[in-house]
Amino acid sequence: MDNCTLYAHSFDFEYLTTIAEQIFPSAKITIQQQEGLTGSIIVQPNTTDTSSSTEATLTINYSQRKTPARKLEEIECNLTRSLERMINMVNKIPAKKELIRHKFLFKIMAANSKMDIVAEPNLTPEFKSFIQKIALELDGFISTNPGLFNTHSTAKQFLDGNWNLIIDTDGNSQIEDLIVNLDYSI
Repeated sequence: MDNCTLYAHSFDFEYLTTIAEQIFPSAKITIQQQEGLTGSIIVQPNTTDTSSSTEATLTINYSQRKTPARKLEEIECNLTRSLERMINMVNKIPAKKELIRHKFLFKIMAANSKMDIVAEPNLTPEFKSFIQKIALELDGFISTNPGLFNTHSTAKQFLDGNWNLIIDTDGNSQIEDLIVNLDYSI
């Protein structure tokens, strides 16, 4: 089993289901949405869609802030509590590129949605393409353990949608700049 978490400023559960249906047109897709703020998508491609004989499954557990925002002012739900812990952790990282860490903290504060992603038995190339499409289109970032996305880092890491290392817990970064896009209508 492989897992990672994708965070994004944008929030749109229906968008995720549309992308899943586009990328996996012949897959069995199970969608459950609860209270508008949380939901899950389970994608089970046909075995002809994957390179292995075992049945692959991708589960995305989605949640969004109770009140969407551009910064983290109030801890009002599980997602904002999680973001607060992440901010505290990133603040303690001995960053080699201080400006990248500073911009990344703003990106964390502006996250409005979280997608916990679990791939069984592992993260197939098709699943990686799906995650990358979501990360790029929602301008998200990925929190993952080392080795899952072929970075050279051996520490817990945060990646952009192109799998570039924003920062890891050792303070390393592979990028020279980080753009933080915000929706000012929020």
